[in-house]
Amino acid sequence: MKKFMIMMAAILCFAVSANAQSESKMAAGINLNVGVGNSYTNMGLGGKFQYKFAERWRGEASFNYFFKKDYVDMWDANIDVHFLIPVGESLVIYPLAGPTLRNATASVLGFSTSESSFGVNYGAGVEYPITDAIKVNLELKAVSAGSGWGTRGELSIGAAYCF
Repeated sequence: MKKFMIMMAAILCFAVSANAQSESKMAAGINLNVGVGNSYTNMGLGGKFQYKFAERWRGEASFNYFFKKDYVDMWDANIDVHFLIPVGESLVIYPLAGPTLRNATASVLGFSTSESSFGVNYGAGVEYPITDAIKVNLELKAVSAGSGWGTRGELSIGAAYCF
């Protein structure tokens, strides 16, 4: 009986492991970003967490920090929804949309001012799995928020670990 229980536990662990690799519901990763808008371009880094809540639907929470250029640095926090469209066996394209909170801070000679605003994201992306646990993506989205910065484009390339 003990051998039977060990064998059943091993089979169950293998089945759960195989399912987790092929049908990952969560992923966490990083992005390299380029923000463009109103004749102002700067580079940034970001982090993201994704959760697949239905067969073709996924939510993503992300935070991007854009490095200081011309005395101004920025960040945005986003909650996007992706509609996953498989193309072939591995490639996935997705439109995205969701709310954003954007902040810009200008600092000159020890003085600084900051402005935050709410808005929306919309855009699209493409992702490709490198292995069962690692995927890469390219994404282009517009970030529209009610501040003096108006609509700003963001191009990002990223990688994520699936679990």
